[in-house]
Amino acid sequence: MKEQKSVICSVCGAVLTEETKHEFDGKVMCESCLAGSTEVCERCGDRVWNEDAVTDSNVTLCNSCYDFYYTTCEDCGRIISNENTYYEDDESDIPYCHDCYQKLEEQYNCSFSMQKFNFSYDIITKNNKKRGK
Repeated sequence: MKEQKSVICSVCGAVLTEETKHEFDGKVMCESCLAGSTEVCERCGDRVWNEDAVTDSNVTLCNSCYDFYYTTCEDCGRIISNENTYYEDDESDIPYCHDCYQKLEEQYNCSFSMQKFNFSYDIITKNNKKRGK
């Protein structure tokens, strides 16, 4: 009968066997300490220390994935993917999520509603004749 070598969890001090130990970033931990001290990036699957994770109530990311693929809404602080980020205009670098952008649009529409109707435009038809409206 082969004797099993035991190891100690570097976080809580629990005695572990080769089968119950988990190694991460040079540390040996029990499953409970691994789960409590680390997060798994939802985009790439890499495990990172809790303090190195970027999280909100919807998503958990490693710093690399956040930097490449995500940003944070200026208004509500929610993490949003770059594909789902809205900006006030082409010049702005302030990111908004869809919900906050809609609120912003509603504010502008309300405060600028009088200006919306104070202009005229021309419709150009197939025959290149202009019709004023």
